[in-house]
Amino acid sequence: PLEFEMVDLLGNGEAVLTPTVTLTNIATGVAYSAGLSGSATVVGTRIRQSFTALAAGQHYRAVVSMTPVAGKTLSAELILDCPF
Repeated sequence: PLEFEMVDLLGNGEAVLTPTVTLTNIATGVAYSAGLSGSATVVGTRIRQSFTALAAGQHYRAVVSMTPVAGKTLSAELILDCPF
């Protein structure tokens, strides 16, 4: 699994709540949910997500989101380059 540290996005008194991760194949622009293994979980101020079935030579965009307080959503993005 990969862990995404979210502490720098949090305000005073906020916590990582309701984590979600989406995965998109950059070449096609199509969501690739088959590449997500299970649901995102919270470990302290980090969001943990496992990935699977990523194809060699493909590039994916993982968007990690959380709702630290009602009405506020914060996101971070990671590009996953899968070598040949």
